[in-house]
Amino acid sequence: MKKVGIFLILIGLLCILAFVLYTIALDPEIPLLIKFGVSAAIVGLVIVISVLIVESYKKNKRGDEDDLSKY
Repeated sequence: MKKVGIFLILIGLLCILAFVLYTIALDPEIPLLIKFGVSAAIVGLVIVISVLIVESYKKNKRGDEDDLSKY
């Protein structure tokens, strides 16, 4: 159930971030430098969160295989 909750939170955040990027991209009053900066920050945040999730998943999977104390 914990994984489902985390998945739903991440999907919700991705939808909000996609909407923000879309809104910023279409607004002609926002300078190009600000558009680029906000877009780069959001893409970087998504990449970092993705890498952390993958590393955590691999660590948990590897930890289950290497744990011999339960025998």
